[in-house]
Amino acid sequence: MLAGCLTSEGPVQEIDEVHLFGLPVAINLDNVPGPDAFSVRVFVSKSELAKGIPIRKGTLEILLFDGALVPNQPLPTTPLRAWSFSAQQLKGLASENRLGTGYEFTLPWAGTPPTRNRVTVLARYRPVSGPSVVSGPSSISLSVR
Repeated sequence: MLAGCLTSEGPVQEIDEVHLFGLPVAINLDNVPGPDAFSVRVFVSKSELAKGIPIRKGTLEILLFDGALVPNQPLPTTPLRAWSFSAQQLKGLASENRLGTGYEFTLPWAGTPPTRNRVTVLARYRPVSGPSVVSGPSSISLSVR
């Protein structure tokens, strides 16, 4: 479908970019010393648009990898943790700012702590059909601030 086509849900907008912004350090959510979570904000967009758009279909995944990934190397096949959010679930997580519609997540890795001093986080949009769209990686230090 072409951008700008109308459906009963409004204009059709195909997502072809995923942008991930994160804190550079892990965070501590409980009273036990040491990091146990991270916080990121995700925006998805169409290359012709300057702002984030809402996800109306498909799934957004947040993937956590143990250690810093090597640039230009294939991703490990299995992340340390993965979180998946349907378009319906994302409605309650959406917020607007100057960058458009975005989604903020604070995600604990409960039960699967990293073993290295850094983790790498990616966001992946999986449309109902067609190829997935993946953000650039964000490396996060496990030094709590």
